[in-house]
Amino acid sequence: MRISAFGGTTGVYLADQIPVVPVMMGVLSMAVIPAIIVLAIGLSAASPIRDNRFQVLVALGAPKRTLRLIGAMETLLFAVPSLVAATVLWTLVNPHLQMTPVVEQRLVPGDLSIPWTLLLAEVGVAMAICWLTSIALTRTGRQAAPRPTLERQTLSSVAAIPLSLSIGAFALAAVVGSDLAADLNLLGIIFAVAGIPLVMPGVLRSVGRRIGRSDSVTASLAGNALEWDPVRTARPFMGLGALLVLAVVGTGYVSLATYIEPPQGMDTASSAVAVEWRQVQPADLERFTAAMGASLVVPFRQMEIFQAGRSRAGSGVAPPTRGEGLTLGATCTEISLYVSGSPCESQASSRLTGSVRQEVAALLSDAFNHSVGTIRLAPRKKLGDSGHAFVLDDSALPVLDEHVRNVAMSTLPAPSVTSAVSNQPLVPSLVRWISAGLVVAVTILVIGSLLSLVDRLLGSRRRHSCLLNLGVSPQQLTLLGAAMFAVPYSVVAFVALATGFGIFAMMVAFSVPVPWQAVTVIISGTLVVGLVGTVSMAIFGSRQALREHE
Repeated sequence: MRISAFGGTTGVYLADQIPVVPVMMGVLSMAVIPAIIVLAIGLSAASPIRDNRFQVLVALGAPKRTLRLIGAMETLLFAVPSLVAATVLWTLVNPHLQMTPVVEQRLVPGDLSIPWTLLLAEVGVAMAICWLTSIALTRTGRQAAPRPTLERQTLSSVAAIPLSLSIGAFALAAVVGSDLAADLNLLGIIFAVAGIPLVMPGVLRSVGRRIGRSDSVTASLAGNALEWDPVRTARPFMGLGALLVLAVVGTGYVSLATYIEPPQGMDTASSAVAVEWRQVQPADLERFTAAMGASLVVPFRQMEIFQAGRSRAGSGVAPPTRGEGLTLGATCTEISLYVSGSPCESQASSRLTGSVRQEVAALLSDAFNHSVGTIRLAPRKKLGDSGHAFVLDDSALPVLDEHVRNVAMSTLPAPSVTSAVSNQPLVPSLVRWISAGLVVAVTILVIGSLLSLVDRLLGSRRRHSCLLNLGVSPQQLTLLGAAMFAVPYSVVAFVALATGFGIFAMMVAFSVPVPWQAVTVIISGTLVVGLVGTVSMAIFGSRQALREHE
């Protein structure tokens, strides 16, 4: 059953409270920009067979319209079956989804239903993008690319504008705070993802100029390639740079949004969980105590304490102030087994010592989420029907909280369990959507990075054949293939990680612990991919050229 309306026409609708601007910025940074980067990588992919075929058709006098039609047919030949398969798969899977992936939001029938008109429009837009891509490919293949020229300028000031705006947005968010900081952080992510690919050619040119001065033949060839043609060299690694920046910045954003300061009860040797239940029966407390096992179950009753205070004028007595105290059904000896402090007095076990009282008050304050006043002791049998108790144990608080909840649900009528764990604020649902967006962006950029790696392997064959004809040895060719991947990969990865961690530091402002586990995964994954790519380029990149040369 779904409630479509509640209350009168003057009520507040949740639809009016949807933050449209942050949603649009999130979609732009985590879906649109990564898709554009992958599209740019795909357009730059080398295809000698396609280029030669178009050049032959141009030489034979084929008109531009024919070339565009051929390119569109070839592209749609692969795109249309994929779009149809995706649509059919969505139609079949959609009714059976009970929870959205990553977001973990429960679904009811109809939540993910898309009108057929909108579905056709989406398929039409995808086909239009494929058609425009095919036109760009035909234009690329109709004429040979000009020889790149060596420019004196190492880094264009225009190319650095998006990255500068990103750093400024994160710095301003750290200063401003409040709700505006979230919008500035999202804006910074957009500029960071879009800005890193633009600054990489200038950085690679500077690095290539320094490497090209080496006396080594391999280093000199690799450096000259980076210096003369940094744009084409950097293009296959654009997805990698955007991926690393998005991963680091997204990790910082999620850490900042999900961080909850641990309560004081988490750091103590013992834990306390409070239980309240309704329709109290005489046997409830004993049944619950037996089910809890070795844990100490202490019944209690709340009492009102009136304390006299001084008047503001300094004379006379002001009206009494009301505070909340507790009467505990236990002895000092029983409680002192679970808390530290001075030993109980043997002749007055019904009175808590000062240090024991302070620690018990701290534990109960965390469990009740408010301060506890005076604490008194009374015989247990006098409080058995109070309907209130708390559990003391030396196990971890999250473990004890879950155990008490399970036992209370099976032994007590209508129980309510509170502790420092249950008093923690919930993580905003928007964070889960941001995490889902990061998963989508990472998936898109990983596809682009794999595409660039394959294109790199295919495009290196012709260059390697030319170098072999010029007298370069097979060993030097293998080292050159490794260097042509390792050097730009290392530069792009270093700049992207440095930028990401710099933005991360400005965004969190050292106000939350660094998520070292996620950081370790990102750095380790970068190193592993770099090592695998370097070895692949060294072995497979030159193997075909060596076979053809033999």
